[in-house]
Amino acid sequence: MKILPRLFHPGESFRPGREVVWYLSAMLCFSLAAGCFGGVMANYLAEVVGLDEKGRSVLEFFRETPGLLLMVVLALLARRDEWWILRLGLFLAAIGMAGLLLAPPLVALVTVIIMVWSLGEHLLMPVRSSITMHLAKPGQEGGALGVAGGIGSLGGVMGALVAVGIFHWARAAEWAQTAGFHTAFAVSLALLAAGFAVTLRIPGQGGHVKRPRLHFHRKYNKFYMLEVFYGARKQVFITFAPYMLIRLYGMPTEQLALLVGICAALNIVGAPVAGWIVDRLGYRTVMIWDTVLLMVVCLMYGYAYHLFSPVVAFWVVCGNFVLDTLITNASSATNVYVRGISESREELTATLSTGISVNHLISILVALAGGWLVVAVCGRQGFTVDGMRQALAAADPAAKNALAYGYGVLFSISAFMALMNTLFALTIPKPAKQAKAA
Repeated sequence: MKILPRLFHPGESFRPGREVVWYLSAMLCFSLAAGCFGGVMANYLAEVVGLDEKGRSVLEFFRETPGLLLMVVLALLARRDEWWILRLGLFLAAIGMAGLLLAPPLVALVTVIIMVWSLGEHLLMPVRSSITMHLAKPGQEGGALGVAGGIGSLGGVMGALVAVGIFHWARAAEWAQTAGFHTAFAVSLALLAAGFAVTLRIPGQGGHVKRPRLHFHRKYNKFYMLEVFYGARKQVFITFAPYMLIRLYGMPTEQLALLVGICAALNIVGAPVAGWIVDRLGYRTVMIWDTVLLMVVCLMYGYAYHLFSPVVAFWVVCGNFVLDTLITNASSATNVYVRGISESREELTATLSTGISVNHLISILVALAGGWLVVAVCGRQGFTVDGMRQALAAADPAAKNALAYGYGVLFSISAFMALMNTLFALTIPKPAKQAKAA
């Protein structure tokens, strides 16, 4: 039972030094801000900006565009070190939050502002992984990524609770509609400013890395393919799992918010445990079994409605939602794999940013293709989009069966992609220390 406290102690995975404390503090500030903002963003877009489902999907395309272009952006910043880019990411995220706080809620303007926030968020992704592994003790990279992930989940839960408290207070005080949103944005802005200020105390010497402008190499081909599968899996989960719970099972907003909160809370423990497993079992083993579990999750998503009664199927899909979120922590195994075959930190950061751009390209394509696929399958069952919406509102069993069939086809394809991921993982050589032990 002593293993859990050890997983949350930075000294077990990180090298000693004040830069670790400052770095983790800055990441906690960012996670708190992201949790608070994420807790209110969907309602802000729907209630204040007035976006419908189609408008939201268009905004989502633009929100993901910085991730797609990340490789190019970091190439333009090739002369800047990782700490500088970390500060830039926090600064841009703060600019975006300030824009939401001060600008009028016009669709085009809000889209641009959220793109600025998203660019800051995406800039943090590769350098956060690279800095975390650089600050880790040798052989403890997975554990360090797990601790950082657990701190991020803790911040996300606390930030969401702050947002809940703000709106509870706003309702009790009978504030205007936008006052609660503006308060949440102001709190998030203050947290981002605090995180930026903390990074100014970190010595720049330890993180100075000059990256190649663009980096592709044959030895990373398997990593790129793994990122293709990860991007597809991530977008199917993010876009279609919640949508299926809402459309097929009728889950109300507050229940879905609670389910998301439960997932974040479990990840406080799940992320460090996943990192510890990566260090103990090796990244190859984790990548293989991660995708085996994912195949089961995809099939249960797709066919629970047909295999069980509606009530049981609902709980099975909710359990899948939680399991899918926990499985996502195993993606740290891929980062450790890249660390193992990289020749320098320059190469590591450039390769991780390339991988993020690859998985975002696939994410955008999957979001468009997945929606088209479900609609097309329902169309073959005799339902138009408007007809399906009306039939579901009237609880028509035929409409639910058609929609369940569409999701079954979509998640069957996802299961096939998970199988391909497993086959690719099997071709990855065992880590040197694991091979010697065998």
